[in-house]
Amino acid sequence: MARRRRRLPRPGGPDGVSFWTTESVRTALGAQVVARHAHAGAPEWAALIAGCSTDTRTARAGQVFVALRGERFDGHDHVPQAIAAGCPVVVIDRDPARVPGLGPEALRQTAVAPLTVLRVADTGKGLLRLAAAYRRSLEGTRVVAVCGSAGKTTTVRFIAGLLGQRLRGTASPKSYNNHVGVPTTILSARPGDQFLLCEVGTNRPGEIAELASIVAPDIAVITSIGREHLEGLGSVEGVAAEEAAVLGWVRPGGVAVLPADAPELAPFVRSARATLGDGSVITFGTSAGADLRLTSLRHTLDDDGGAVAEGTINGRLTFRLPAPGRHNALNAVAALAVARRFGIDQDSAIEAMGGLTLPAQRWAAARYAAPHGGPGWCTVINDAYNANPDSMLAAVETFLSLTAGRGHGRRVLVLGDMLELGAQGPQLHAQVGRAIGAMTAAQAAQRAQGSPGGTGEGEGTAGGNGHGGDGGGTVLLPVGRLAATLAEHAAQADPHMRVHWGDDGRPPEDGAGAGPALASLLRAGDTALLKGSRRLALERALVGLSLAHHAHPPHPPHPPHTPHPPHAAAGHSPAQPQAHAPVRTLPAPARPRQH
Repeated sequence: MARRRRRLPRPGGPDGVSFWTTESVRTALGAQVVARHAHAGAPEWAALIAGCSTDTRTARAGQVFVALRGERFDGHDHVPQAIAAGCPVVVIDRDPARVPGLGPEALRQTAVAPLTVLRVADTGKGLLRLAAAYRRSLEGTRVVAVCGSAGKTTTVRFIAGLLGQRLRGTASPKSYNNHVGVPTTILSARPGDQFLLCEVGTNRPGEIAELASIVAPDIAVITSIGREHLEGLGSVEGVAAEEAAVLGWVRPGGVAVLPADAPELAPFVRSARATLGDGSVITFGTSAGADLRLTSLRHTLDDDGGAVAEGTINGRLTFRLPAPGRHNALNAVAALAVARRFGIDQDSAIEAMGGLTLPAQRWAAARYAAPHGGPGWCTVINDAYNANPDSMLAAVETFLSLTAGRGHGRRVLVLGDMLELGAQGPQLHAQVGRAIGAMTAAQAAQRAQGSPGGTGEGEGTAGGNGHGGDGGGTVLLPVGRLAATLAEHAAQADPHMRVHWGDDGRPPEDGAGAGPALASLLRAGDTALLKGSRRLALERALVGLSLAHHAHPPHPPHPPHTPHPPHAAAGHSPAQPQAHAPVRTLPAPARPRQH
């Protein structure tokens, strides 16, 4: 019986547009053609290229498939799925005789389109070369690189929210900032995009320069300089030097948006002014010399744990932001600087700030049925996407300020290890613990004098139900060995703070292990904060609780366009993010940077 011919799907790349040919892909990669397969029954457009994929679960007809390899997956094992999906080009770095699906009979059975197999020395480096070549072709697209110790993903989201009001573009979603996420973001840009937003991360010297050379930004943003990835970068000065490497790759006529509150960055700011021109460097922060200075900030916390910030820039521009904390306000100010450089008028951008939203697991507030303390509910604020010493202190300071004087309920701090700090890890956890203890002790002293006890970043105005305050004190649940050090020093600084050591008297190791301890701890009226490094997955502590409702969904109903990278599941070659028109975002990177 004759084999039934399968219907070939049309290319599904960005807007279905072919942006390259097989030969230009080969040239960009410097690749060797190791196999070709003609498909006489395929329509002429079947050989057109319309995008790139590194994950066969999301691969579409017309995309180049790059078979990446990682610690727990090898995309070469899934080449047959890529061929069956209609990918006209497959890129490998193994002997084709050892790659499943490339034999003549296998191709006859699975190929639904003409196929070219290209071999390179390293598919990971090949993906970077492909992205660099495509970036050079995006002449009508202004590219923004967002770097920094904290707030990168939030700032990308804020910029996308402001630009997406008027312009069409692509933005990396989530934390797609590594050697897979950055090229995938670039390759997801569409012809005709007016902007492309790339998040660029690092955990070792030279990584920013490597990725920035591919991004070649028209605008570079550094959100902050802090104590992150010290295991690889050594010191805060090393962090500043690494993040500042992006400035060396800004295109002629480009712009740098830099934090004024980072003294370690000061020499690089001066150098950027000399290189780019004084008018091409915009500083933001709370310092007196900042071009865009955050001059006031006040918060309101509603009954559900959601927060709204109201502030002023340069003493005259008033804004409203549905995200708490000075750190988020500064991210929004940086986004405003970028929007102005894209020609978005100031009044429109300020108004649009009121509609911005935070990414997932950044101050995501939800109500849960209280496990103890009678009928009622408790509020949990999930800010657990990641943490370093500076972002930990910023989150706790914001939380304590917003929940000050809110009635009989307790504040529960579920704080996890901050990883990748190297030899300084124990010392930094002790420092953060002492700082947190000092905050709660100062609030207790203010309460004793009849003051609400805010931490100084604008008093938190409570909702009217009296739940979730500090009237019942502060409880700290440490998660991880380093967090135990934090808790010990916090309790030393504030003898009234209660430390909950877990049900067996030892701190749980991760979020899943913290679940029973949290369930046994929470009672009606409590307000809890989750914060820790990504590897601990603190959100898993919530699995056993009964959700009442999300107070504030972490995602807007209609997000911007982002790329679609694959998930790093075993056996699948990874890819990254995409958003809906006018702004697109992508799927997840091969191995998102975790610490």
